[in-house]
Amino acid sequence: MGFGPVHIVRGIKLNVELCKMLLSNFDFKNSTVKIHGRNLSINAKDVERVMGLRCRGTEVDMNCSTDDPVLVDLKRRVCGDDTDISLKKLRGMILPTYDDEELWKVCFALYALVTVFCSSRSCYVYPRLMVPLKNPGLIRTHNWAGFVFSKLGKGVNAYQSGEPIHVGGCLIFLQLFYLSVLGEKMFVFPSMCLHVLSWGQNECERMYQRIEEAGGFYATDGVWVSRRNCGGRSCEYSGSVDYSTGLKTNVVDGRTEVRDGGCANCSWKFGNNNL
Repeated sequence: MGFGPVHIVRGIKLNVELCKMLLSNFDFKNSTVKIHGRNLSINAKDVERVMGLRCRGTEVDMNCSTDDPVLVDLKRRVCGDDTDISLKKLRGMILPTYDDEELWKVCFALYALVTVFCSSRSCYVYPRLMVPLKNPGLIRTHNWAGFVFSKLGKGVNAYQSGEPIHVGGCLIFLQLFYLSVLGEKMFVFPSMCLHVLSWGQNECERMYQRIEEAGGFYATDGVWVSRRNCGGRSCEYSGSVDYSTGLKTNVVDGRTEVRDGGCANCSWKFGNNNL
């Protein structure tokens, strides 16, 4: 469906202090985020790399009127005679509708969007999120990574302008992006693993402890931010740029290059996806 392995994501809690640091240092206009003194590029391709979302295909279009007859019928199938779609009801429909492929896709996609990728504190679904689900058979053809990154950007801009208490957007991605660019020797991940599957709460807590020992999330020295794993042989979209120097960060393509690059003392840390 284009949402990657969202159904088997390991349990990860948001770290509030980390998220505040990342939101404050996110320059969405220039697609960069400052992490421990380095300005790293960040874009929709990173959403694909970290979360596994599809980053190609048609742009997600939200402009269709919610009064469209197809959408009205779809909403009726999801929430019946209720005016709004509650998260509680939507959650309860995912398993019972499994035999109705089209309805199940809509329910699952809505739930994934509202709870993970376009999170909201509301107990109800934002009606316009149903627009790109109008044709269930085309859900998998959309560029969901681009959509999620755009939504996160709006949340970042709102946060930096002092508007919301709750930040909309996929903060889990932002948190995992941070973890993915740290070069701590204990946490070198193989390029074949999606970061969203590699990190669980235990691994996160261990990394946070090490960061705290090195000076915390705002430290500019003592934390190595230079390694970015990239899948396959092409590193076209994977190299982060340090705009303070104009240089790319080091990109490691696969396990062999890490071993041959002088990391003999590295302790390989794998998530649930073992080699």
